[in-house]
Amino acid sequence: MFAFGYLEKDLMEDATMLLQELIDGFLTMVAPPPSLLGARLGFQYLVFIIGQDATQCLQNFGCFLLSFLYIQPLCMLACWVEDPNGDCFKRNLARIPDYIWAGEDGMKMQTCGSQLWDTVFAIQALLVANLNDKIGPTLKKGHNYIKNSQVKDNPSDDFKSMYRHISKGSWTFTDQDHGWQVSDCTAKSLKVSILLLELF
Repeated sequence: MFAFGYLEKDLMEDATMLLQELIDGFLTMVAPPPSLLGARLGFQYLVFIIGQDATQCLQNFGCFLLSFLYIQPLCMLACWVEDPNGDCFKRNLARIPDYIWAGEDGMKMQTCGSQLWDTVFAIQALLVANLNDKIGPTLKKGHNYIKNSQVKDNPSDDFKSMYRHISKGSWTFTDQDHGWQVSDCTAKSLKVSILLLELF
């Protein structure tokens, strides 16, 4: 049986005895003991994860579900290793309901969304429809949302050592909290912002 708990309805297929023995054997005998290099790399990885966590307001690439499946738990684990009672771990725990919940048919997981991307394309379609006199208030609200979603600051600390780029002035896929600039979202948001500035 698995070492962690699960809901029966979430278990799609039992692991075979052979598979479970292979996993247990790997974890107990094959996994190499920690070395000085491994400890150093582990520390650097911990620093990197906690930096990513802070930069992205605990969203951790949430717009990409497969990335989120392994990054969010690693970030939470890194914060717990640093301090099980610390603010970083508590903030991670508070964000869990944003992504994971128990539904009627088992555990559910979602991404952080695509709010800005969807808004920009919707406004672009409305502008092409040329109904500006009828939907002016809607366009103004969309314009305000785009302005408020723009990243106002660069990542904190030494972001270049964490392989991050300047983000100030860019747009993300979801909202300002995400903090990770996306070039095509920035291009579309800038284009729509300029078109809306010409209208208002």
